[in-house]
Amino acid sequence: MSEQNEFATPETTAEATPAETPATWHDPAKVLRFAMIARIVARVVLVLVLIGFGYVTYDIVKSASTAAAMGQSIWRNLLGQYLAFVSLVMAVIVMEGIAYFLEIMVDIEENTRK
Repeated sequence: MSEQNEFATPETTAEATPAETPATWHDPAKVLRFAMIARIVARVVLVLVLIGFGYVTYDIVKSASTAAAMGQSIWRNLLGQYLAFVSLVMAVIVMEGIAYFLEIMVDIEENTRK
């Protein structure tokens, strides 16, 4: 009785072809464009945050004598106003992180295509 591999089919015995990342996986230009947009949005939000910090600081320092007459501390007022900017600062960090991640992703894909 001859032993034959009953599971051998042309699909399983064919030569393995090297895996290749398809060019249609994603368009690196679109990914880099999104990274650029994310970076621009982050910079615009950062400028708005800095303008807001400046305005709030000016407003509180200008009205410090009035606040002191009412028994309020200038530091308490500054802290209360600055806490409102925490979410905007986090938005800047997230958008910069997205841009950085997308640029790394494109670099990795370009290196694997070679």
